[in-house]
Amino acid sequence: MKETSTKIFIVPCSSGEPRRNSYGIVYPEYEVGNINDGFQKNTVVMLYEARFIDKNRVISKLGKTTFSFFNKIYKKLCYQLSL
Repeated sequence: MKETSTKIFIVPCSSGEPRRNSYGIVYPEYEVGNINDGFQKNTVVMLYEARFIDKNRVISKLGKTTFSFFNKIYKKLCYQLSL
């Protein structure tokens, strides 16, 4: 999402199921992406795990999300930071 000369801001993803409350609603710390969002399969984006890491830790690139999905998670992250 954002990078400096030595760091990159990443948001981890998982192919597992997101946590849901007793009503079946996905908790706000997760966002679910699918093939239409640029993923190879249904993917859970773990927003509360977002952090900066050293660029040298990135060993491969799988692809990238659509611009609209990027904006969706970016806005959600900004909202969470403003709370």
